[in-house]
Amino acid sequence: MFGSIGIPEIIVIVIVIMLLFGPEKLPDFAKTFGKTIRDFRKTLNEAKSTIENELDKASISKEINQLRQDMQSDIGIDSLNETSQEIKAELNTIKNTNFESNNEFNTTETEDVYRKQE
Repeated sequence: MFGSIGIPEIIVIVIVIMLLFGPEKLPDFAKTFGKTIRDFRKTLNEAKSTIENELDKASISKEINQLRQDMQSDIGIDSLNETSQEIKAELNTIKNTNFESNNEFNTTETEDVYRKQE
């Protein structure tokens, strides 16, 4: 319980405490000392459980990231992203082509209207 402290050392400590505090204050000292030890253990256990919880969360987070990477590689998310970008580029090209075609048509039509009016 006390590690390397033996019976003779404990007896010497008790005698010194009795001489310092006297027999009247000894029960109060024992209560205070016991409460301090109990609070210290409680705080130590809470810190230990908090650290364990954080480590569990970190390991779960690592597992989730690993699963996400595995899923992306299995599904081929990278190739889907590339395909999506290619499709977007093609759509933009088609939009620009249609816009230019509409402008040419409108310009030709407008010129015809002006010619007819003259």
